[in-house]
Amino acid sequence: VGLRFDKESIGGFLIVGLSPRRFIDEEYKRFVEVVAGRLENSVRDTLAYVQQKEQVENLASLNMAKAVFFQNVSHEFRTPLTLMMGNLEEISRESLGGVQGQRMKLVQRNTDRLGKLVNALLDFSKLEADRLSQSFAEVEIDSFTEEL
Repeated sequence: VGLRFDKESIGGFLIVGLSPRRFIDEEYKRFVEVVAGRLENSVRDTLAYVQQKEQVENLASLNMAKAVFFQNVSHEFRTPLTLMMGNLEEISRESLGGVQGQRMKLVQRNTDRLGKLVNALLDFSKLEADRLSQSFAEVEIDSFTEEL
């Protein structure tokens, strides 16, 4: 009996040994067809399970690659940004007034914001890669939200 695991082609054959003592009638043929149908279904289910397992593994490796990529990008941004922030701090210690002082404050504020964004991206990549440790602390919510 030909076994179809997909709708396009025969994927295998079932060879059945028949009893010489039993006449091959319609009931016997239906029995063999039922056995073949169950075998087809079992093989289809197994193939679907294997395919699903491969998809899960591929998605997990893709997710890990994404987390590593974000972590690498975060580090690549963080290093030059830290160097720039250090130089900006030294320059801001000098007493700049007027327009230059305002521009320096704006640059420093924006580099601080960018630093926070890079750190958040790095924390997110660590969280995705299950490398971020969690710590919990009791907080007085009233006093915390009062400042907002």
